[in-house]
Amino acid sequence: MADKYIIKVNPKVDRSDGKKMEKDLNRRFARVSKKFGKNLTGALKSSGKAGLIGIAAGIAGIVLANPFEKINSDLDAFLAKFDNTATRAAQFGVSAGKYFEAEKTLESTGVKNFDAVLARFSTTLAKAIPRDDGTTEDPYLQEFLGAKDDIDAFYAFAKRISTLSPTERNNAAETVFGEKIGLKIAEALQTNLAKQRDKIFRGQTREDLTRKINSAGVMEGEQSIFRAKLAVDELNQKSGSITSQTVKNQNQIEKMQLARESNQLREYNTFAELKAIQERAALAAEGIRADLTSTLTPILHILSNTLTNIYDFIKKFKFSKIF
Repeated sequence: MADKYIIKVNPKVDRSDGKKMEKDLNRRFARVSKKFGKNLTGALKSSGKAGLIGIAAGIAGIVLANPFEKINSDLDAFLAKFDNTATRAAQFGVSAGKYFEAEKTLESTGVKNFDAVLARFSTTLAKAIPRDDGTTEDPYLQEFLGAKDDIDAFYAFAKRISTLSPTERNNAAETVFGEKIGLKIAEALQTNLAKQRDKIFRGQTREDLTRKINSAGVMEGEQSIFRAKLAVDELNQKSGSITSQTVKNQNQIEKMQLARESNQLREYNTFAELKAIQERAALAAEGIRADLTSTLTPILHILSNTLTNIYDFIKKFKFSKIF
């Protein structure tokens, strides 16, 4: 515990007494500073390397926000997206890379939901397959039946109608895709899809795309297994901890929360008035801030330029040597 001092106040202090008081205060401050520094050094020494690491980690934690939650969410979204791409590609009998390439090429022209567009095209294309008697349900796309797969047939169809007049192109697109999306498809297919694809993928092969997408799909499958196992672990670990008293306590807390919310609702008008006062105060403060900003900004610019010019002048003529 610090010593107790009795300070006698004299309204008139001569020079010698003033000097004495100054020296006394300096000694006291020096003694306190020395003691504080000694204690801080001792704390760091006693904690050792772990203490220093802890301090550094604490400072880093304040400066840097941990992005783990966002990264974890991004990981889930990434794996799910490309697992879906691989699944869609398998449904149409094409490689994942080929499907992804076509999907992104069409998206760049404004066509969304490529899976629905391709499904509609595939359905119409299937109707052109001849029956045993040689007839077809709809021969409109018969000339594209020789394509390797439905995506190649789609590209061939796109190339074919891109040569038609606007009216003929619209009619062709509406015949295949329906009135709802036909005009949008017709507009998109005015684009040279081959050139558009090259701009987007810049020489990356379908094989490389397929390998990476399939890898993501495999990882998503592993993730699903791990999470299914985790669900089983959750059941086994938590089921023994939850009793009738647990849910009774939960219900009691929820009742109290409901009562608190009900009380707050009854006081809604009071809270609303308070909020209105806060908003008016905030609006007034914002107006003051805006006025100050508009007033001070030109002055600060002038001051900044003036100081810069003075510094340049002194630096140029080396007046600083005089001081």
